[in-house]
Amino acid sequence: MNDALVRLLKDDNYVKLLQNSLPRAFEVADAESRRIQQRKGGTTYEAVGQEVGVVREKIIVAFLRYSLGDMNVELPRSNTAMRDVLIFGEPLEIKTATGSGAVKVKWTADAESAHRDIENFWFTSDLLLIRIWWGKNADSVFYIPKDVLNELADVYSSAAGFLQSSRGTNNRGINIRQAFISKAENHSETFRIRIHWKRIGIRIDPMARWMAYWADRRDRDPLYG
Repeated sequence: MNDALVRLLKDDNYVKLLQNSLPRAFEVADAESRRIQQRKGGTTYEAVGQEVGVVREKIIVAFLRYSLGDMNVELPRSNTAMRDVLIFGEPLEIKTATGSGAVKVKWTADAESAHRDIENFWFTSDLLLIRIWWGKNADSVFYIPKDVLNELADVYSSAAGFLQSSRGTNNRGINIRQAFISKAENHSETFRIRIHWKRIGIRIDPMARWMAYWADRRDRDPLYG
């Protein structure tokens, strides 16, 4: 358990900051990640692209850097084991899901790789999980220490008991089974923050910033000044 994260999630000021600001930030992420997709019949529709997950993760990392200090929140370096972020030197995985959607532990290209990864899997990082419940007031931010995850994993005979992957060549990765993650979310040592997910109707043209980039002829970086 990361003491710095525990103190942060117990601090009323930062809890209120998350409760008041996270829905707006994630609504902006949705708006910036919208794209036009095509149905089989040829008609099109607007949807949030998969890249929204990367944007949401950046929002959370930025919050951690703001609240804990840049020097204490380290992004992965090349030639190191993959982690989303290090908090005071301790690894933390950040995951987001809409509603009760699946929590993915790893992207895997094929069934053979997925099977091998499941056989060799164990939890090596704490987990910060954010569930997005638009239109609801619900427990949404979960800090789950790796000791809790491994304690629950010990109940199963193998990782195959709490991890699953889709069949087929492109299986889209490995998910934690819903029953397992639900137990982790409700564990007595998991920290939870309740959030009211209210949309305010943000409309953003995701191309506007880049239009300004191409239109700007001055001798400076039009994105960052």
